[in-house]
Amino acid sequence: MCGIAGEWDFDGTPSVANVTAMIDAIAHRGPEGRTCWVSPNGKLAFAHAQLSFFKGAETQPVSNTDGTIFAVCNGEIYNYQDLARIVRHAGIDCDIRSDVQIIPYLYQVRRAAAFALLRGEFALALFDAERQTLFLVRDRFGIKPIFYRAADDAASFASEIKGLLANPGAPRRLDYPAIATTLFGLTVPGTSAFSSIQEVKPGCYVEIRGGSVTEKPYWSLEFEPAAGSVDPDALAQNFLDVFDEAVRVRLHGDYPIGVYLSGGIDSSAVLAPIVHSGTRSIKAFTIGFNDKLLDERQAAVTTTSRLSVEHHVVPVRDKDITDNFLNSIWHSEIPGIIPTVPPNSCCRGRCAAT
Repeated sequence: MCGIAGEWDFDGTPSVANVTAMIDAIAHRGPEGRTCWVSPNGKLAFAHAQLSFFKGAETQPVSNTDGTIFAVCNGEIYNYQDLARIVRHAGIDCDIRSDVQIIPYLYQVRRAAAFALLRGEFALALFDAERQTLFLVRDRFGIKPIFYRAADDAASFASEIKGLLANPGAPRRLDYPAIATTLFGLTVPGTSAFSSIQEVKPGCYVEIRGGSVTEKPYWSLEFEPAAGSVDPDALAQNFLDVFDEAVRVRLHGDYPIGVYLSGGIDSSAVLAPIVHSGTRSIKAFTIGFNDKLLDERQAAVTTTSRLSVEHHVVPVRDKDITDNFLNSIWHSEIPGIIPTVPPNSCCRGRCAAT
């Protein structure tokens, strides 16, 4: 679902050829086309590989009316219509036709405080031309990936590490402690397999200005102790309401919904409220295995039959896995000890990769 990349040369001019190579390296994320934009002062370049959820969505980067704030985004902003009302209430007239368009306007009204208002799954880069500041922002739970490299003379970013490594000047030194930690089953937010490349942490933004780099959290999960006795039935109903609403806000967009249905509880629980919401043109997809211990297609068939959903089973043989194993590693690019789903994968019907 889209790919973003860019480079900011603090003292000179970014290489458009390098930025183009970066976005070409992750072109699989955006089969609808690629763009490369250079800032008015010639020091910053943004690139975008597009995969739209809205028909006629504006080509990225998107900007405010004054042309002073620019943004590229991979992902979705679920509450963009509510945010548009905040912007209009502040006296800014904006024509919002897709979710990403709200980002520069909201920043114009709230500055960095705008990031905490975004609800969705996203990784974005925003450039404030007046303040000569670049922000790299990641959603609250880190669903969408974004990596960056900051040096004394320049900073660059991309949705995937391979995008950064497409720049011939990027160092390729492995971070052995980070790799070892990951292989022991531990995740250290902010690290990557390369010592010179960092990942923006979930719920945080990286601010780059005048060559200085600072990272700040904009959101954290807060737990509140229960007050007095709690009715289990009330808790169950509250959970169902929250769960159904969480599914509902993800159903915006102009394209049919596709659901990866394993046959287990998680995916079945997601499919049910989609159907109950009245959404049409739903298709469910299940992977079928020859090994009966792994195969869950019968459970998936039972679920889709009960919910009256169009169902497609995709058979996968052992040979299919071995033939595509190296390609899977290339796409996932992040070390992992459970090779079930690549870390950069996605379950939305329009997505090629997260």
